[in-house]
Amino acid sequence: MSTLKEQILTAHELAERIFKDETRPKYHFRVPFDLGFPADPNAMFYADGLYHLMFIYESRADSYRWGHAVSVDLLHWHFYPDALVPDESDGGIYSGGVFLEDDGRAVIAYWALGKEGSAGGIRIAESAPSYETWKKHADYAVACKELGVTEVDGKPVGCADPSNLFKVGETYCMQLGNLCLLDKFRGDESHPEYQGDWSELFVSDDLRSWRYKGRFYERLASGGTDPSEDCMCPYFAPLPDRNGADSGVWLQLFISHNRGCQYYLGEFDRETLRFLPKKHGRLAVADNALFAPEVVKTPDGRLAMLCWMRDNLDDDLERELKKGWSGVYCLPRELSLDEDGDLRVLPLRETDRLRYQPERFSVTGERELALPLQSEIVFEIPRSFRGRAGVKISAESGEIEIVMDTIKNELSFDTRRSGTEGRKVRETVFVGNRTAESLRVYSDGCVLDAFAGGRALTRQIFLSEKRKTIIFAEGGTLEGSSFRIAPTNGY
Repeated sequence: MSTLKEQILTAHELAERIFKDETRPKYHFRVPFDLGFPADPNAMFYADGLYHLMFIYESRADSYRWGHAVSVDLLHWHFYPDALVPDESDGGIYSGGVFLEDDGRAVIAYWALGKEGSAGGIRIAESAPSYETWKKHADYAVACKELGVTEVDGKPVGCADPSNLFKVGETYCMQLGNLCLLDKFRGDESHPEYQGDWSELFVSDDLRSWRYKGRFYERLASGGTDPSEDCMCPYFAPLPDRNGADSGVWLQLFISHNRGCQYYLGEFDRETLRFLPKKHGRLAVADNALFAPEVVKTPDGRLAMLCWMRDNLDDDLERELKKGWSGVYCLPRELSLDEDGDLRVLPLRETDRLRYQPERFSVTGERELALPLQSEIVFEIPRSFRGRAGVKISAESGEIEIVMDTIKNELSFDTRRSGTEGRKVRETVFVGNRTAESLRVYSDGCVLDAFAGGRALTRQIFLSEKRKTIIFAEGGTLEGSSFRIAPTNGY
């Protein structure tokens, strides 16, 4: 057993190591300790002036836990004691969602991994309005017959990753994900009903007795996903317009493990409790680097989203432990319905409060900017500009490029020349015929977020040497601003 003096010295050594690590983000949320892999954000809600966020991490003491953080603005975080930890029946705490009762109680549904031969299942936990301690219900809401699969009337049903709970009248509703069931029948042409993404719906009148209602939605036959994709980490809510008013369109966010974060827009039939998807889109475009979305409604009606960012390196848990930190989230984003009937993605407007030391610039061709790793670059793009504008981050080991192309109407993020580490991809999202108005690029250690025309791309990059930031404009002269961004989360 170490002495208090040894613990204090170790804490100082850790703080110094963290401070010197230039790749560690300073204003993006990150799991503060142990192994954030997975690091799904979960059960985010707003109450009494504070946002509450639960997050998965793997504790060296036992298994997967839910950490608990609070914030006034989704940027500055304070950490509470862990909300949920393994016990005599939970082998680990996996993904889940939350519902806030009218009396202020918070109700969580989560996927409890099995222990000592148990297949686990879905459990419920509740907290009084202090939200500092959580009490688990004794029994499973839905028990698994095998990992991530239950059985109803002799038929297998998906039983993993419960969504945010929502209520229709007096009925509680809970979606469950289908990955483990899809894996049982993956590629089995004799069972087309078990291919692709869907979610299961369970309902309850009292949060204790749950019954199977049926599938909550079926995948679009065309213009959407393919049969290899699952539905996990679902989140369902009405989508606001840009001013926070109800748009009349419903949003279903989810991941597939092989393609990452995506969404459906559609209608909700309150009589049958079914979601009817009309349009599909992807937030992770090239691969699964953007993962596990979680959303909260702000007091003024906006939807704010956080996603876990897989780190663009191979999944090497030993490397993550040696690095000393992991589990980074994308910059908080606002989601709304745009004028074309699609999903608009913007930086959380509160992020502007982190800016300081603004500098104006003008660029034709290329120009190097002397910026710290924590910064933001904003290009002002007039309607008359026809060409390419963007940011290059370069070092001796390689280069990445973020580009807004107003001729092709696309935003791209290119890591194909990013050195010896990382995924070599060019990720491109179509902006459409809208005017981009601006390109905003946020840098924070290893994280880069880019926003233009209501679209967003984000990745982690690892260039080994000292980096240079080069801005460019091809096709004319552009004006803009750069800002230093204040750190928000510890060292």
